[in-house]
Amino acid sequence: MSRLPDKVLFWDFDGTLASAPGLWVHAIYSELEDTLPGNGIGMERVREKNQTGYPWHHPERDHRALIRPGAWWTYMETVFTGIYRNLGIDEKTSSVMAGRIRRRILDPRNYTLLPDALQVLTSCRDRGYANWLLSNHMPELGEVLSALGLAPLLDGVLLSAEIGYEKPHPAVFDIALERTGHPDTRYMIGDNPIADIAGAKRAGIPAILVETATGHPWQPGPVPPDFTCSRLMDILDFIP
Repeated sequence: MSRLPDKVLFWDFDGTLASAPGLWVHAIYSELEDTLPGNGIGMERVREKNQTGYPWHHPERDHRALIRPGAWWTYMETVFTGIYRNLGIDEKTSSVMAGRIRRRILDPRNYTLLPDALQVLTSCRDRGYANWLLSNHMPELGEVLSALGLAPLLDGVLLSAEIGYEKPHPAVFDIALERTGHPDTRYMIGDNPIADIAGAKRAGIPAILVETATGHPWQPGPVPPDFTCSRLMDILDFIP
């Protein structure tokens, strides 16, 4: 049996280690444009319809029904179909387009590593930390992590689509602590003041907020972080 780590960093993914601004809305819009060119609907109308329904829009709920094989994407396709139907597209065409979104989302070219991500993960490893990813994301995120070169620097990956809860639900952090053996030294690192910072601190995990240039303006959250960084490299100033 492998020895559990003494020191652990829990990392958010999107907006912290990598960026894919507008990933879901762009995929929905691109499929619409490719299938029905000249439809006249426009990106903003698609964006308006894309504000709810995703599991992470409802972190207070138990989503464990979606961890069965294929269930997560089946559910997401109902969300996409509903968006297209709300845009006035017929049921059959909406369903066909919804079924094609998955391949667009899985394309690693959608994602860009944020500056110093690989270097920081390596430096944290050198300081004796285990790097665990803790992300509200799809089941296949591991494929993206491998394509970006992140996988070899991660000691564990916990995805909401695989555990059935979304940050900041307390169960996410309880599971993370249990899997890592409740290490005495642990930090959550993320860019979302609610999902990452408030959720972690309520679970007794010190939290570092990274204000990255991902196109999403930072807003103060209900629970202040222990530390705030303007770039990933600054994290090394705060962890022993």
